[in-house]
Amino acid sequence: MPPSPDAHTLPVHPHQLEVQEFDAYALIVDLRSAADFARDHIPGAVSVPWHPVAVSTGEGTAVLGVAEPGSDLPRSLRVRLDALAPGDAVLLCCDRGGRDAAAMAQRLGAHGVMAHVLPGGWVNYARWVDVGLEVLTRVLNLVPLRGPTPAVIAVMATLEREGVQAVDLGAGQTLSVGRSNSGLVNLLRRMDPQRPVWVGLPEGDAGLPAVLHDALRRRAALQLVVGEATEATGQATLHLTDTTPTAIRQALSTLPEPWRSRLQRDPDQTRP
Repeated sequence: MPPSPDAHTLPVHPHQLEVQEFDAYALIVDLRSAADFARDHIPGAVSVPWHPVAVSTGEGTAVLGVAEPGSDLPRSLRVRLDALAPGDAVLLCCDRGGRDAAAMAQRLGAHGVMAHVLPGGWVNYARWVDVGLEVLTRVLNLVPLRGPTPAVIAVMATLEREGVQAVDLGAGQTLSVGRSNSGLVNLLRRMDPQRPVWVGLPEGDAGLPAVLHDALRRRAALQLVVGEATEATGQATLHLTDTTPTAIRQALSTLPEPWRSRLQRDPDQTRP
């Protein structure tokens, strides 16, 4: 698990959005549509589609929300609220500049729940993510590792166990996160800017945001080769006889400079 971003000095923090660190919230609720949530969302958030609608009454216009009869809250949200401890904070995000979130926060307040609103809503958050990704690709020392996807996954796992900062964009789970700028920012802003960050790349760099794709193309990459040695191509190569942890550690130990110096380990992490 990467360390808390509070331990580092990266200039990308939720305080810029006037909210706490996302991990400080017991529950993050995304009030946008399920389709919008599926495209991208704050990591760790839950989807509770909710859009107040204006209804005409005989005496004027009332604003109602989607809720079950006899309740002013969606059932899926009430279930999650029941699991909260006293004093737990909730963060609300919507796609109408914070207006829907503010309306929900008022309802939650009436139920004794401390709810914060993401100022500016999703548009403001998405802007913060885009700027953050651009900043992070500049300030972090990214070390690309390219090669067959299964082998890249194995090397990234070994690097992480060894205490080396590693972001695997070749594994299915991480790649799906990597296709969203939101997930990438969440991963990268937790890295120590004083140590290199190894980035395992899927074949063809499929699905990477343009700003990260361009940044990695500008960095010298280490090419991963598995099996029999091939003729030298002039490109730095990590040659593996197989993808067992022992073979990977052996190959890493024989890397020439400057690659070996980029294997900086976390001094506080002990190997299993």
